[in-house]
Amino acid sequence: MRYSITTVICALAAGAAALPFPSAYTLVADGGWTVVTDGTHAFIGTGDIENYPILILKGGNNHGKITGAAQHRASNGVQHLYVMSSTDAPMALTSPDSDAPGDAVVSEFGVDDQNYLTVNGKSAFGVDPNSGPIREIYHLGGSDSQYQPISLWVKECKGC
Repeated sequence: MRYSITTVICALAAGAAALPFPSAYTLVADGGWTVVTDGTHAFIGTGDIENYPILILKGGNNHGKITGAAQHRASNGVQHLYVMSSTDAPMALTSPDSDAPGDAVVSEFGVDDQNYLTVNGKSAFGVDPNSGPIREIYHLGGSDSQYQPISLWVKECKGC
């Protein structure tokens, strides 16, 4: 069977396209750590579910904003996930019903072919290797980062 070059290129492009986000999902970092939140930032490395509940996310398809909430906590309004694009800064959630800072990225999130979270097509997240057992997650937008790179796997959250 013969395939045209156009057919092969189209098939490769379709395979490289970003995967859709599940309707509700969590993030799991390297080592199996589920991402948790204090209501404003994202962390790994804690089993303290009372003070750091699991971060539940929704949305993100077609360059839409991702909303975030702490599992089993009443929401005081809509919060959106954001990162800063040109500097190493913590992954954060907006204050309820507020906008992200002017230079923040709020709608360029995606899922790559291995089901990892990306920003503008890149998986660029990290943690401070010298921090304690609770490690804040940073988006690595700068250069010469002091942070240890990690990947954040998008995991469907059924019943969320």
